[in-house]
Amino acid sequence: MTATLALLALSSRIAFGPDAWAAFFQSLPTASESTLDQGRAEWGKLQSAYGVVRMMGGASAIAWAVQGVLAAVVAAVLAALWRSKAPFDLRAAALAAGTLMVVPYIFLYDLVILALAMAFLLRACGEAGPTPGEMRALAIARLLIVIFPLVKAPTGLAAALVVAFLIIRRAGVLPARIRSALQWT
Repeated sequence: MTATLALLALSSRIAFGPDAWAAFFQSLPTASESTLDQGRAEWGKLQSAYGVVRMMGGASAIAWAVQGVLAAVVAAVLAALWRSKAPFDLRAAALAAGTLMVVPYIFLYDLVILALAMAFLLRACGEAGPTPGEMRALAIARLLIVIFPLVKAPTGLAAALVVAFLIIRRAGVLPARIRSALQWT
């Protein structure tokens, strides 16, 4: 991956010159301010915790704080999961779902990554099959993504959270009391 990235960067430098990279890095703060601080892309289109807070009228500082807390929680859960003896499929699913939750600049088209999380989760079901309610919850997650154009709200974040809870529940890294509360019949 690193070699491919280096090759692509070198190729673009050869094709377009060093000024293209300089312009790219100079435009990042402007693009970030336009999208995240000024809301030029509409807050409801951002499928992140940051987007939810801004859509609800919260200030940028509060939105960043909420996004930061979510990112810290996701990082802690991922660290615990990757240190556990959970199957690789669950760890990969968690990484894919977690990636969507830590980035403040996520649009609906970025949620393709959630399909990977769902696929790894389903593969982790193996011969035992899905747990009670798991397929219903996955159907709800898919529905949340599909209904976005109708509701103009960050339903993709809700879908990612549903999938993340399914992964965590199956991995067994939640305390027993919480795990039993999440047992759907």
